[in-house]
Amino acid sequence: MNKWLTTGEMIDQLTVREVAISQSGDEASWEGGELMFEPSTHKIMENNFSRRMNKVYQNENWKIRPRYVSFEEAMKALREGKEVRLHYREFDYYVVNKDLMHDMLIKLDIADASFNTMLTGKWTIENV
Repeated sequence: MNKWLTTGEMIDQLTVREVAISQSGDEASWEGGELMFEPSTHKIMENNFSRRMNKVYQNENWKIRPRYVSFEEAMKALREGKEVRLHYREFDYYVVNKDLMHDMLIKLDIADASFNTMLTGKWTIENV
């Protein structure tokens, strides 16, 4: 979620179970094959919104929020040979695969992280 995307880029890159957040606080996600929008609280209070694509969203900029999974889901994906990441602190994360799990645990201990960080941390599955 580093760079701002145009509405078209967001639509092309957004996958099922991901959520995109606009600069104005709106959210977009795929629901049943349809791109749906959840307006910001401000727009709801003004009764100035739509849950479907319209010109209001045409000039928005978006960032796709990662879909975080639990530690258990991440470990299951790891056993299946997928790459998972633990997002630790705001800009730092570790890429994990079966062979590097032990090394990552050592690095986390050096970084003063606890086992609790792994259990309650924010994980993503990279190659779903």
